[in-house]
Amino acid sequence: MSREASATLHAGFIGVALIYEGTRMVDSSLSFYKSNQKSRIMDLARLANGFIAQLRSRTLILWLASVALMLFMLADTHAQAAPGTDAAAAPAGPPMKPPADLIATDSRWLYQTQGNDTALVFIHGIFGDTVGTWTNDKGKTFFEYAKDSPVGSKVDMFAFGFESNYVKSGSANIVEAANSLSAKLQALRVMSYRNVVLVGHSMGGLVAMRALVSNPELRAKVPLVMFYATPAEGAEIANVASLFLSNQALKDMNWADRNTFLQGLLQDWNAMKPRPKISCGYEVLPTKGVKVVTWTSGTRVCVDEPAAPIGGSDHISIVKPDRAQHDSLIVLINAMNRFVLSDPAARLVTPDFQQENGKYVYTLKGAQGQARIYNSSRAKVRYYIKDISDKGLYIVPDETPQMLEAYESKTLRINLLKEANLSEYSFVISNGTNEEKQVIVKVKPTLVAAAREQAARSYLTQLNTHLSDPVVSSRLSRLPSTSTEAQHETARVAYDVVSKNNPDLPVSARWVLAADTLSSTQFPDAAVIALKEAEVASPKTASAPAVQQLAGRVAAQAGTPVIFESVSTPAVPLKDSGFIFQKFDSKALDTGRKLSEQMKAIPALRAQGLQIEGDLRLSDGDRDGALKAYLEASTSVHTPGTQVRIEALDPAKTNTFNGRDATYFQTNQQRLQGGAIRQ
Repeated sequence: MSREASATLHAGFIGVALIYEGTRMVDSSLSFYKSNQKSRIMDLARLANGFIAQLRSRTLILWLASVALMLFMLADTHAQAAPGTDAAAAPAGPPMKPPADLIATDSRWLYQTQGNDTALVFIHGIFGDTVGTWTNDKGKTFFEYAKDSPVGSKVDMFAFGFESNYVKSGSANIVEAANSLSAKLQALRVMSYRNVVLVGHSMGGLVAMRALVSNPELRAKVPLVMFYATPAEGAEIANVASLFLSNQALKDMNWADRNTFLQGLLQDWNAMKPRPKISCGYEVLPTKGVKVVTWTSGTRVCVDEPAAPIGGSDHISIVKPDRAQHDSLIVLINAMNRFVLSDPAARLVTPDFQQENGKYVYTLKGAQGQARIYNSSRAKVRYYIKDISDKGLYIVPDETPQMLEAYESKTLRINLLKEANLSEYSFVISNGTNEEKQVIVKVKPTLVAAAREQAARSYLTQLNTHLSDPVVSSRLSRLPSTSTEAQHETARVAYDVVSKNNPDLPVSARWVLAADTLSSTQFPDAAVIALKEAEVASPKTASAPAVQQLAGRVAAQAGTPVIFESVSTPAVPLKDSGFIFQKFDSKALDTGRKLSEQMKAIPALRAQGLQIEGDLRLSDGDRDGALKAYLEASTSVHTPGTQVRIEALDPAKTNTFNGRDATYFQTNQQRLQGGAIRQ
């Protein structure tokens, strides 16, 4: 204990004695008043004056006594640090040797072993320090016992410290300590670990909670938080102490029912997703006659497993174990094994993939499929999708790594976009360490083609139904020809069709598949809108290889060089964009004709309606009628799609063809054989 604290404590005890004597004097005065009725008025006046004088001195005495009491009960007594080592020194064991210039509250690495992917981070409480808080009266630390435990060889250990003084200024409050925790974990490379487990004593647990609420990057790495006597609902002793000590951290730990800070923290914690698993140990003995953190407050947020009593411990000794089987260590070991550390068996199970020659095979029965990926262990695990063989293969989720909780199953969505024309694809599922599975996706092209035609037909049918609604058609017809609102509406219809068939897909992925459908049905302007919406829903989606390829193709078709804001849009020559005439089979001819008439009646969609009319006439062998429709469409909107059609039918009629796309022009001419379209 510091000299300053000792002096205050001594003064407090003197104050307690003076309070007793002052109380005795008041009682004597009252007795005198009762026995002298004749002079009661004068006596009453003298008694009042004397009482006020004593009350003033009593306030000072109460302040001193209360300060002493709070320090005595709340302090993580540094005198219990290892003898002769000073509290700033790291424990023996053999730990890493700390730099010579560290002070007691400086953060430091305790143990580091090459190859470990989990870091235990210890966070002390109010008036504590980095090592002394965790050191018993024989000089041995919690860290040493933990290192010698069954989990010790699998983890590295880091102690976080922050300024927390008895009387002098400079103490960090909970928010400041939490911000410092995030900064230190980043600067000292704790964030490079795959798993970070936070171990908090008393206020240190509240610091951990605040850091997790405000730092999503940290939250993604923390599978477990271990709380020892953490006052989630506040502590009565902090209520009293905060009246006499100017320390914001004490005020932050007042009872939650009259403490807006704790109320806000608990609300944010309960709303936080994902939330780490929580294990708790609570004190069972009073500290100097007072239970510092009650059972209710110490177990308030412990929902993942029953809170454990730490036998024989008060608020201070709860994190100062004296033997290997101390309850505080047992609770931590069990929680680590249950929620963090790996099982020896493989953790990623893929029951829908068949093993063949050391690889995993999945047969796609169409353009879309789904397969389960299961975490078979009790530890949280991340998985990555990588090494996708072709950009036509679009796997959802498209943002990795993804997290699987213990025994949790998720679904991989496997999609082939428009330009995917291979019979076999591959990708790798990895857990980020030593487990990888190469997956071969086998495809039947005829089934893929049929599925794509069905998807296009469904969209055109739904769009025709939508535009046939008198309310919709009337509203869109009033839009100027330059409005993009109608294109947004056609994109939304595609999104709705995808959502109906894939309700579990993320929003961003639905927009990607909508863009692919729109591109396939020759609505490139609406496809641009769909891709923009995908980026809004999830900026990382725009960087997925399959999405990048789709964006390059759509940009070429629409004549729009830039689609995304967060990433660049690939430059794809028009001849490589895979653009073809819209083919209407016998089942879609009637829908196509109705859709063409609906769109021609809407100024903002007229050019696309004329383009569909041209494609329909070309399907019937009417080349002249098709050319006329394309030429009329080009007077409304000058798009690459319309120009390609005109060039393919009569290059002399176009004012843009200059030989740059000669290869593409020849390819499209070959598709026109006897007036019919050849895919």
